[in-house]
Amino acid sequence: MPGKKIRVLLIDDSPVALAVIQKVLASDRDIEVVASFLDPQKALAQIAEINPDVICVDFFMKRMDGLEFTKIVMSQFPCPILVISVAVGMDDGHNIFELLDAGAVDVIKKPPSGHFKDYLKTDLVQKVKIASGVRVLTRRPISENMSHFTSTDNQRFQVIAIGASTGGPKALHDILSVLPKHFPIPIVVSQHITSGFLSGLIRWMGRCCALKVQMAVDQEPLLGGHVYFCPEESNLLFTKNRTIALQPKTPDQVYCPSINTMFHSVAEHYGSRAIGILLTGMGDDGAMGMKYLHAKGGLTIAQNEASCVLYGMPRAAVELNAVSKVMDIAEIGSYLMRLAAKQFVG
Repeated sequence: MPGKKIRVLLIDDSPVALAVIQKVLASDRDIEVVASFLDPQKALAQIAEINPDVICVDFFMKRMDGLEFTKIVMSQFPCPILVISVAVGMDDGHNIFELLDAGAVDVIKKPPSGHFKDYLKTDLVQKVKIASGVRVLTRRPISENMSHFTSTDNQRFQVIAIGASTGGPKALHDILSVLPKHFPIPIVVSQHITSGFLSGLIRWMGRCCALKVQMAVDQEPLLGGHVYFCPEESNLLFTKNRTIALQPKTPDQVYCPSINTMFHSVAEHYGSRAIGILLTGMGDDGAMGMKYLHAKGGLTIAQNEASCVLYGMPRAAVELNAVSKVMDIAEIGSYLMRLAAKQFVG
């Protein structure tokens, strides 16, 4: 007996784009396009009746843009949303991350018309399938402590390493926006993100946070009050002098940047002086690296299932007994503040 198909609702005020997207999705046997609209307001009026598993919507539309549409859907009919638009290039970082902050699962760049079909065939179908498994967040439960971490009372941490994938930009925002300008512990981040979007993420995060947010540079020393994002197509490690060491993606690498690689290097060079945090994402990247960091005495934190968009990566770490604490995303930033309070320098 065939499995249940993923029910997709499409909204785009370009008839040509709508027809191409519908044809691409309909070519996959696991997906069914249950309705399509040129007018987002008409789509809103019928969402409850259609009851889609995933919504794909354009950003620039005449009667209502994708951001307003996303906000209404997430407040009235919570559903995984993918935004497909030309408004996600290097100069549109604010558009991308405002959409993700409003509740969109992902944003896909709409290519030139001549390359539309081939591009979407390799990217959109996969993202629709991922989105269909996304948890729609409607509540903020209390944290669940896996075990009591007892060595922090007199411990001075020297680095915080964070790994994230799908849902990561919003989760990172929830953590980093809580931390003050003079937060004493340097932070390094490996975020799986669509190619071309990282610079926009860094600009958006920099506007939302008091910390200095930047792209990591090879051989750069770590400073308090700074957040260093691993560049695209690179892995973030450390030298014996604890400066950043960037290594290119290897041909056999599934995830890039590799969260496992980052955690493993942090464990080697910082051990019990490190905090590792694994956030929302599909798959298991980061789990083995977190286990190694945990074995070296580091404090390891996993985002809890109820606040994850996708619980795959944190779940994998929990199942390996690699996690000191499981916490709701709303609590992690304030917890880091408490740990670092004695290390403030002004």
